[in-house]
Amino acid sequence: MTISHPDKGHPTVAESHPQEQPGGRLPPVQALLGIVVFLGAQVLAGLAAAGVGPLIKEPGTTTLFFAAYAALSLLGLAALLRGLARADLRVTFARAGIAREVGLGTLIGAGLIGVGGLVMFAAGAYRGTDPSLNAGILLGLMLAVGTAVGEEVLFRGVLLRVLNARFGSSVAVAALSVLFGLAHVGNAGAGVLGAVAIAISAGLLLNVAYLLTGRLWLAIGIHFGWNAMQSAFFGTDVSGTGSGRGLFAGHLSGPGWLSGGAMGMEGSWVIMALGLGAGIALTVLAVRRGRWRSWSTARAETAQAKAGLA
Repeated sequence: MTISHPDKGHPTVAESHPQEQPGGRLPPVQALLGIVVFLGAQVLAGLAAAGVGPLIKEPGTTTLFFAAYAALSLLGLAALLRGLARADLRVTFARAGIAREVGLGTLIGAGLIGVGGLVMFAAGAYRGTDPSLNAGILLGLMLAVGTAVGEEVLFRGVLLRVLNARFGSSVAVAALSVLFGLAHVGNAGAGVLGAVAIAISAGLLLNVAYLLTGRLWLAIGIHFGWNAMQSAFFGTDVSGTGSGRGLFAGHLSGPGWLSGGAMGMEGSWVIMALGLGAGIALTVLAVRRGRWRSWSTARAETAQAKAGLA
């Protein structure tokens, strides 16, 4: 797997921005603004979709909502980084490698769900009927775009980035895996068990995808491919939320540990095992490439930066 860091060959953050602390300034403010961007993008996208909804009807209204949600999330992140973390702004939005990282991530995410779906089909836990090209495919793809970009901006682009810079990768990954799972606990078919499933299957995988590159695009690709395969292809619920049908009308049956139950495919032990295995593989790669930031390094660099500002 070839994953390069976009800042390779450039001056380090400390050299380029000698007065900027790791992760930027005012971490609590960044976290608060990240939440504002996350929620504000959804509200504004909803208003835009509602405003033109009577003109374009479905599926255009929903498509507009998710497209606007993704675009507004990225614009909000860029504004946040420009004001409080300019070094991270340059790395995150450097054009070199964006398409490659998104493409590779999409293959990883779609591949994991694809393999899991085939295993579940062979075991009798998944059945796809009535294959057809329909509006549900577009809706599933756009749902995947909106949720992948919007959630990655908050959880990886803001929260993980700040925690990793200040406290190291072990603390950041553990905290964000739990938080990412808890963020889905309110979904109709999720609950506590669904939150645990998300934390296990996707938490480590998405967090380490960010650490490997130091920016969002690989994680966004994985998240998109992961959700798109469930919704647009297999036609099942995503994270316990109904998404309509995709290429197939998906039916899950059998014991909950195998079928995922009300949670959908992500609640299956098959998907959890595949996601966790991929996350462990990326973690090994991150450690070998020196992308895993230790607690001592994070605290020492933060203290050094603060001393330089004194």
